Order: sequence, then structure tokens, then C-alpha cells
Amino acid sequence: MYFYIIPFLLAIINKNKRDIMEKIIIISSIVAILFIFKHIKTNFILYSTFTFPATFIHEVSHLIISLILNGRPITFKVFPKRIEKKDIVYYELGSVTSTNITWYNSLFIGLSPFLLWIGAYFLYISINGDLFTLINIGKIILIALLIEGGFPSIPDYKIAFSKSFIYIGILMAIIYFNPEYISIFWENIKELFLYLETLSK
Repeated sequence: MYFYIIPFLLAIINKNKRDIMEKIIIISSIVAILFIFKHIKTNFILYSTFTFPATFIHEVSHLIISLILNGRPITFKVFPKRIEKKDIVYYELGSVTSTNITWYNSLFIGLSPFLLWIGAYFLYISINGDLFTLINIGKIILIALLIEGGFPSIPDYKIAFSKSFIYIGILMAIIYFNPEYISIFWENIKELFLYLETLSK
């Protein structure tokens, strides 16, 4: 349930003049779609069918970052696959296999789906006019798909942190010796979102 807060964060960051009731409608619609996704996960065929676009863009994000950072991807799969390991049976929605996972790219390749949330933010601030047009309804559905697809899987986290201890060490050292950098970082993030919003107008 924790991920339902993400659309609300999008609304909080956004400073446009859209009526509060319209924001509530948009956010509630996104949350409702995410709620549906969550509760159809027990039906694998239904879930994989409805969330196929999310799976596709999730894997594309891995592929693109792997190509950019010399991960040397060799496979790209976006169709569900049944996997049996010992007494465990599970389904894999999609995957990208890279042959050069190293200390400098593992973190970024593994966590690349988070980039989809930037796309969700841009779509959110691009919604204007009558909410009930086909374009705006499509944007709301796509926002929900981007949020759903933006969550790294457990294997993604394993890849991300398999060889990236150097980044964790550097980050912890910075926070320990310069705790004020946290507030500076947050201020810069807010400025970045304001800048992105200005560009979108």
C-alpha cells in the first residue's frame, strides 16, 4: 500500500493553478488504477496483460541505461515466462540480461526504472483543460502505468547493490561528515522540479 503515496507527492511538488477538486479527481483516479493493479496480481494472466505496457517500458529503461553505461545487454524479453526452481514456481514478466555489470554501472542499470517516475511527473503537469477528454484520460492511465513500471524488482535491487558499495560508502561518508548536505540536496531537488515545470509551460 505504501506506493499509493507517490501520486500525492506529484501533486504536492506541482505548483500549477489547477483547481483542488480537479487535482483530487486526477490523484484519486491514479490511485484507483494502482489499486486495481495490486489486487489483480493474484491472477497472473490478467495482471500481465493489463500491465504489459508498464513491463515493456520498465525493461526498456534497463536496456537504454545498460547501452549507455556499457552494460552490454544481450537479451531483451517482455513476455511472461514460467520459471521452476526446485520446489518454487514463479513467473517472470520480462528481463534484460547484461554481460558487463560492474561497479560503475550496476546501481544505475538496476534502479533505472525509477526514471519512469520523471515521465509520470511530466505527464501529470501536462494535463490541462477538460479532465474527461480521451487525451487526459489516456494520460492518467499512462501515469499509473509509469508508476507501476517504475518500481525495480527484487532482482533489480540485487543487481543495483551487487557491485555499488563504493557509492554507498561515499554517500554515508558525506552524510556523516557534512549532514547539512542533506538539506542542500533537498533544496536543489525542489529547484529542479520548479525548473522542469517552467520548461513544460
